Amino acid sequence: MEQPSGIGDWRMKDVIGHLTSWEEDVLDYLTYVQRGERRSKLSAAPGWDVDAHYAALIAAKVAVPAAHLLIDLGATHQRLLAAINALPATALADENVVDKTGSDT
Repeated sequence: MEQPSGIGDWRMKDVIGHLTSWEEDVLDYLTYVQRGERRSKLSAAPGWDVDAHYAALIAAKVAVPAAHLLIDLGATHQRLLAAINALPATALADENVVDKTGSDT
């Protein structure tokens, strides 16, 4: 897990940490979708920087043993699948709820 991943200078451990962090953010976002609210992570705050956000989350996981990161990823992924399956079909079909970019274009 310490070897390069082939994605820039990220190790496999960094990729796992990033995936876990991304899925945690999606779980947070889905709480808004479940309520029928429109919310975009990118438009949550002026000047929000997605790269800096995930870099900080990955940096916080550097000292976590790889085995724990894999367990966290598995558990987070299972929670994400359960949350998606619990959504009403209309939630994912509503383009006004799912705003991926926060932009008007």
